[in-house]
Amino acid sequence: MEIYPFISFIIPTYNCESILDRCLESIIKQKYPKDRMEILIIDGGSLDNTVAIAQKYTQKILKNHRKIAEFGKSIGIQNAKGEIIILLDSDNEIVQDDWLKRMLQPLQDNQEIFGVESFYLQPKKDFFINRYFTAIGLTDPLALALATKPKILSKKKYLIYDLPPNACAPIGANGFLWRKSIIEQIGGYIPVFEEANFTAKVIRNGYNKYAKVPGYGVYHYYIKNWREFYAKKIKIASKFLKRKQEKKATWLDNISKKRFLIKVLYCCTFIGPILESIFNYIHTKQSAWFLHPIMCFFTVFIYSIIFLKNALHYKS
Repeated sequence: MEIYPFISFIIPTYNCESILDRCLESIIKQKYPKDRMEILIIDGGSLDNTVAIAQKYTQKILKNHRKIAEFGKSIGIQNAKGEIIILLDSDNEIVQDDWLKRMLQPLQDNQEIFGVESFYLQPKKDFFINRYFTAIGLTDPLALALATKPKILSKKKYLIYDLPPNACAPIGANGFLWRKSIIEQIGGYIPVFEEANFTAKVIRNGYNKYAKVPGYGVYHYYIKNWREFYAKKIKIASKFLKRKQEKKATWLDNISKKRFLIKVLYCCTFIGPILESIFNYIHTKQSAWFLHPIMCFFTVFIYSIIFLKNALHYKS
């Protein structure tokens, strides 16, 4: 690379001492000038050794009094000096030491690209349930069903994806590179930055191209067991309901009620997900795909329970 743009890694934290070292070490090992990058830790008041671990790697540690990661990401963006913002969660680990250079290339080559998304890569040792989310490349099977399939414009050094203006694209986190200039131009990221919802706003404003670099990505240590899966779904549903109650836009607003119902039924009836899991197992040889029918059903089931409780609460 002849030009090294200044990079800001933004990492919200809260009681993550068991995983933060891996995340930060993977940043430090990047073959990139250290004076052209910064690491911002936005901590929500951790009660363990999270802050002490973070201090080994950076002195730029900010407070997030709201604790919630999306508020922390907004604080990080507001304080970042970089031309490029990289949103990295504490449970992410960058795999390759030339990841940053390779991920920057699409942004340097093509000014129409608003960001670059990391692939989820599979570590040698991982929990079976977490291997499933790596296999599907998302943290939610219903979101996978609802997401708009982009058109692929280029398959050379990297993939360039083109999305329609009304696209539903649940992307933007876990090693995603953003142009800070576009974030600031679009606005609405203060006091909270919610990736998928902000991405939908970016696309509606005419920025509809992003890239992925084959073979380059992160390990995402998302969950270890069913209890954590349940807790994550509860949190997602609660955040979505809160946003709807506040009459704020979401990444699902462009989906018709008919399409939404069809996709929900698809996830519940097992037949489609079973066929999908068989097809993907044949092509990837990843046995975790066989969890797909179960994960689809329980995701919709948990969301339905939360939405029903919320509806009954408001009626009472």
